[in-house]
Amino acid sequence: MQNKKSLWQWITEYFAVFVASILIAISMYTFVTPTKLFAGGITGVASAVAFVVCSFVDTVTVEQLVPVFYISLNVPIMILALVFLRGDFTAKTIFSIGMSTVAMSVLPKWFPAFQFSESRIISTIFGGVLLGGGMYLAYANNASNGGTEIIGRVISVKRPELDLSKVITIINFVLTIVGGVVIMVVEGESFWIVAYSLLFVLIAGEFMGMLQRGFNNPQKFLIVTGKSQQLTDAIVKEFKRGLNVSNTNNCYDGTPRKMLVVVVQAKQAPKLKQIIANIDADAFTIVKDVYDVFSRPTFNWSYKTNEPSKKK
Repeated sequence: MQNKKSLWQWITEYFAVFVASILIAISMYTFVTPTKLFAGGITGVASAVAFVVCSFVDTVTVEQLVPVFYISLNVPIMILALVFLRGDFTAKTIFSIGMSTVAMSVLPKWFPAFQFSESRIISTIFGGVLLGGGMYLAYANNASNGGTEIIGRVISVKRPELDLSKVITIINFVLTIVGGVVIMVVEGESFWIVAYSLLFVLIAGEFMGMLQRGFNNPQKFLIVTGKSQQLTDAIVKEFKRGLNVSNTNNCYDGTPRKMLVVVVQAKQAPKLKQIIANIDADAFTIVKDVYDVFSRPTFNWSYKTNEPSKKK
């Protein structure tokens, strides 16, 4: 049974990465290339180089060159991943890059009219959403779409003290500005193409983050109170879930306190605030967003169903 489960998990993960690759290819072919946007990362560099080459060579189109440059630029990056990262992440990333290349190659042949160029702002929004969705699907299944994320991870192996997300953001930000300026000069566009390209990258990143966080992500309450028992009883009764209690002291007057730690759904947060205000209006409360409880998947699901998690 375990082998069958592992095989099914392997199939579903690779299928998700495949879908992610298709979404990225559609974003590029349908929205990015027709409106001459710079998509950020290696994908954007590939399109910028394609525009430059097409400005000198009339026998090929941008749509034909983008997959060629996309795979060519990713080859040395994939080699870096094989040397420094390896493992399941690298295998799925190589698969993702390959599938995206194939999809970007066949879309112009199979769906030549499947392009949108009527509105650059609409292309920016929908293209960014598709790219962000593809990035999330890959990330959620321990893969990436190649390019800057692999570079960032390799850098983090050598410099683990660096923030990976900041490294990737800085690289993409610089590439988007430079690539947007290149397209602006080559294609005779106004400086607004750079602004649209930056907006595109921001929408993709924000939509990916939105999917990661979820639409009703839990919130963690840290409650320092002198009425811990009353609050504990009320919280357990109202939300049907446990909480953690620890001892603490008020350094200002030395009064002993208890700190309660409890996680509730975002929609339950107002009710919990009301309970705290009714029982101990002087309680010191900190609220923080919680995006995942990775060690207990059923615990995550219990917050979606509003029922206590069941231990197996």
